[in-house]
Amino acid sequence: MFKKLFNRTLAVLLTLLVSVVLILAGIYVIWYSDNTADLTIENLEPTNEAVFEPVLPGVAVKFPQDFRIHSKFRYEVWTYVAMLNDEQGNEYMAQWYLYRTATSESDKSGWQSPQIYASQVVLSTPDQIFSEQRFARGGIGLVGMRARPYQLSIDNWVWRSFSSYPAPGQLSVSTDDFNLKLKLRQDGPYVPMGDNGYQVTNQLLSRAIYGYQSPYIRTQGTVEIDGKTVKLSGMGWLNQVWGSEAAPSDKQVYTRFQYRFNDGRVMYLTRVDFESGQPHVYGAIMSKTGVVHTLNTSDVELYPVGTSTLSNGKLLQLQWVVNVPKFKIFLTSDAHRREQWIDLAIPSWSGSVRASGSENARGFMQIIEQ
Repeated sequence: MFKKLFNRTLAVLLTLLVSVVLILAGIYVIWYSDNTADLTIENLEPTNEAVFEPVLPGVAVKFPQDFRIHSKFRYEVWTYVAMLNDEQGNEYMAQWYLYRTATSESDKSGWQSPQIYASQVVLSTPDQIFSEQRFARGGIGLVGMRARPYQLSIDNWVWRSFSSYPAPGQLSVSTDDFNLKLKLRQDGPYVPMGDNGYQVTNQLLSRAIYGYQSPYIRTQGTVEIDGKTVKLSGMGWLNQVWGSEAAPSDKQVYTRFQYRFNDGRVMYLTRVDFESGQPHVYGAIMSKTGVVHTLNTSDVELYPVGTSTLSNGKLLQLQWVVNVPKFKIFLTSDAHRREQWIDLAIPSWSGSVRASGSENARGFMQIIEQ
């Protein structure tokens, strides 16, 4: 029962539309049932607020100030997805996630800290998928955020920069199955989501988050698997969001898309399907020069075409129509390979896709059912 609750909890976090009640319950259960005392946090700014900070319009995301941890908000998510190739052109994908949630509004430190952290890493090679996760309580020393120079760490997974910005920098992840070391160079703008960083995620329920996207991170490095080192290069995509909304009551399915077009533009979309009512869609089309066109439900035709059955029995929608008529984008998107189910505490289908039609694009898709 605990595992099922935790799976639902972290699933919502990953979609950026975090179901906070589930998160608090689920991560709390994992922490106390596993007693992972070897993972801790340092340098977390406490909050003296009696309640969590609300997400309100008119507040702009600013750099580098908002690269920090936002401990006055209930939750926070960092996501990094890199589409990579080896020297022979074979495709790899690296995914790194860090989640923060507060189990209460208390600002206590040490073992009484309400801040709980979880992290996941997923590495897809041409013929294998590796995944691993970490959990940590805040306030006692091994997981942390440093503003200048920028650093995020949990256990021996570290994102380290040389300035107050995330890049240029490096990401290092070591697991029992692989060692990943990536050098990161900023090759485009940091882009606030929605209206200067205020992103509506559900118009009917007036839900919103703060956040930014950084889709142009030039990435080079190595991965070591079974004693063999492979050189990798490609482009990475970082985003960070934070908020404080309460949990929705009905079942929801979250589907995220990221696409890189041949002309250098990128597009991200998130579709939220509700147990009752119409889906909500938000996203943007961006260029390396900083031109941004925000998208919402009325701008996008985004719907699945058929279903696929995985080897584990999961029935999922892996082929989609993705149209943005006012930008003359008309695509069919399909999974690069079907078996990309990630069976961690945050269960999801998460992997590479291909889009064809008016544009050709390599992309990323993630499906999470709450």
